[in-house]
Amino acid sequence: MKLPLFLIAGAAAVALLVYWAARRFPLPEEPEAPPRRRTLLSPLEEMLERDLQQAGLKVTGSTLVRATVCMAGLGALAASPFQNRPLMLIGAVTLGALPLQFVRSRIRQRGRIITRAAEPALVAIARLCEVRRHPFLAITDALPMLQPPLRAEFELALSQTQAGLPLADALRMLAVRCCDNFYLHQLAELVAINIRQGGDLSGGLERLAARLRTMEELRAEELAELFGYRWLTRLLLAASVLPLPYWLLTGAPSLQVYLTEPLARGLLVWVVVSGLAIASLPYWLTIDD
Repeated sequence: MKLPLFLIAGAAAVALLVYWAARRFPLPEEPEAPPRRRTLLSPLEEMLERDLQQAGLKVTGSTLVRATVCMAGLGALAASPFQNRPLMLIGAVTLGALPLQFVRSRIRQRGRIITRAAEPALVAIARLCEVRRHPFLAITDALPMLQPPLRAEFELALSQTQAGLPLADALRMLAVRCCDNFYLHQLAELVAINIRQGGDLSGGLERLAARLRTMEELRAEELAELFGYRWLTRLLLAASVLPLPYWLLTGAPSLQVYLTEPLARGLLVWVVVSGLAIASLPYWLTIDD
C-alpha cells in the first residue's frame, strides 16, 4: 500500500524541524578530569609509571608504591621472630624490591621480544631504502613485513608523522615506548641524519642489523654459560636460609643460638647478605648493548 504524498511530505517537514531545533541547543560538554593532586611521592610515581608503560602493565605508579610498602612491611614482619633488626631491614628491603623487580623482569622480557623483532625490521627497511628514497616511504612499505610487537608501534609513528610530527621525533618516541631499545634509537638518529644531510641510510641500517645479530649471538652464549651458575647460587641460598623458617615453625632448640648469641646473630646477617649478593651476580654480569 502506497502512502499518501502529504504524509511523506509531513514526515520530512517534522524531521527537518527536529534537526533545526537540535542544532539550536549546544552540545553537552564532557566533564574535565580533575587535576591530579601533587604529593611528595608524585615524582616517584611518575617515574614508575614510565616503567609500567614499558612493561605493558595497566597499573598506576601509586599502586606500585603501595604494593612496595606492603611487601616491605611483610618482609620486616617475617624476620621479626628472629629479634634481629638488621635482618628485619634486610627482609623489608628484599621483599619490598619484589614488585619493582617484577616490573623490571617484564620490561626485560618485552625488550627481548622487541629486539628479536627489530633485526628483520631493520633489514626490511634497509632493503626498501634502496628503492624508496625517503625513509617515510620505506617504512610505510615495510609495515606488512614487520612482526606484531613492532608493527603497531610503527603504524602509530607514521600516523604521528602524517599529523605533523617530524619522522625522526616520532621514531624517537617509538624507541622510548619500546623499552628504550638501543637499535630503534639508532634507527631514529640515522633517519634524522638522512633527512637532514642525506647519505647511505640503507648501508647504515645494514651495519646496525649486523651488530644486532652479533650481540644476540654473544648474549645467547652468555646465557648458556651462566645458566648453571645462576641455578647453583639460588640453590645454595635456599639451602642456607630454609632451615631457619623450619626451626621457627617447629620451635627447634637450634634457633635459640641465633636469638641469644651475638656472634650467631651477626653470622646469620652475613649469610643472608652474602647469599643475596652472590645470587644477584649473574644479573650484574650480563652483556649490555
